[in-house]
This record gives sequence, structure tokens and C-alpha cells, in this order.
Amino acid sequence: MPAAFSDHWAEFWVWLDAHPASAFLFRGQADKSPIVPKIGRPAYRYAPARERELHNSFVRAARPFVGVPLSSDWEWLALAQHHGAPTRLADWSTSPLVAAWFAVTSYPDATDAAVFALDLTRVDIERIDTAPGKRASGGTLKDPFEMANGVYLIETAPVSARITTQRGIFTVHGDPRVALDVPG
Repeated sequence: MPAAFSDHWAEFWVWLDAHPASAFLFRGQADKSPIVPKIGRPAYRYAPARERELHNSFVRAARPFVGVPLSSDWEWLALAQHHGAPTRLADWSTSPLVAAWFAVTSYPDATDAAVFALDLTRVDIERIDTAPGKRASGGTLKDPFEMANGVYLIETAPVSARITTQRGIFTVHGDPRVALDVPG
């Protein structure tokens, strides 16, 4: 094992020992590029109408293959995210080891992998209970496509075994082109 890898791995464990894992969400990436949902990246030339059409196309194509009824656009977004469709969601895990696995198994291989730790005490990220669409601060937000700004933390019903296995949770980005600032 190269010394550089073992040094980073040791630093990772030192950080985990010093911080309670329950106070963070974790995201692994192949590099330290900004955290921008796939639909907001330059290659996708984001436009709200295009995002809605991509989502509707995914729902039409996937509906015959989904074994359980999905009750909201939130659940469809989560399913689309886990099948590689471009969405305004970013994947996180409650497990730092799951994030580390994604970091080191992602491409490109020639970059230094990164694990980001999202502090759950941040006041600029609000929770949304997706079943009723209730925001933690009050009010409702039932349609994820009506969001114009902000970043929210959501948990959906386990619409995919992969979400459960990966201990997955999401941030949903009001403007998916704006990067979420998280120390790596």
C-alpha cells in the first residue's frame, strides 16, 4: 500500500475518532470537485422545463418495473437518483465507511479521493419530511421542482434496496447549479 494512501487513511480515522459520526452525513467522491447535483452540472445545461421533462420521462419508463407504488415526486426522484438519472439530489450516507467506499471506487482513478462530512447542525440546511412535505421551520414544500433556492435535507421511504444498504439520505438543491460548500 502506498504511503500516501495509508497516511490519508490514518487521518480519516483520526478525524472520525474526534467527531461523533451521528452528527454528520458523509459523501465519497473520486476527487474534491464541488458538490453539485448531476442535473446542475455544465454537461446537462440545466433548464427547469428540461429537468421536469427528464423526470416525467423517467417515471413513464420506470413505472412498469417498480415493484412498490411510489407516492410522491420525492420518492420518484430518489429512485431516479439511484438509477443514475440526472436529478437535483445529492447522495449522502450516515456511514463514513460507505462514503469511503464510494470515494475509492469512483472514477477517475488517477485523482485523490475525497470524503465530505456534512455537519447536521448547520442552520442553512433545513429538513423536509417528504411524506407530508413539511419543512422543519413550518410550511410545506410538496413539489421538489418548485424550489428556487436553498439546500434541504430529505429522507424518503426506502424506494430501493440500495438506498437502505448504503444508509442513504439526500440533499435536495433548490438551484441545482449552485455547489454546496462542505469541507472535504
